[in-house]
Amino acid sequence: MKQRTPIRRISAKRLAQLGKMPFSTITAKRKPVRKVSAKQREINAMLREKRIKRWNEGPRLCTLTDPPHRVLHFDDFVLDHKEPGQMGGGKDNSDSNLQDACWWHNMLKGSRRDWDAKQAR
Repeated sequence: MKQRTPIRRISAKRLAQLGKMPFSTITAKRKPVRKVSAKQREINAMLREKRIKRWNEGPRLCTLTDPPHRVLHFDDFVLDHKEPGQMGGGKDNSDSNLQDACWWHNMLKGSRRDWDAKQAR
């Protein structure tokens, strides 16, 4: 018969400390993984809205490949910057600088400006 590993016991003192605190206080002690500024949250919300709009109205094609292929699931559909942020286009989230893409080809492209659609094959 397989032996079970023993359950870790909490000391009576620690149990008393936890009993005195509300559960929300215990969980609130966790630090957030990453703080996002209000401005960045606004930009993320705007890009999310553009992504949803393009998904609902557009042809849903990945424009990083030649010929473009159809993106079937919304989770795979992303917006790609034609002019990468690291190379001068960081603040430009206008429609003229955004193109539809699938997450896989967007990841392969990275932050390169000289992306050739034939590299995606």
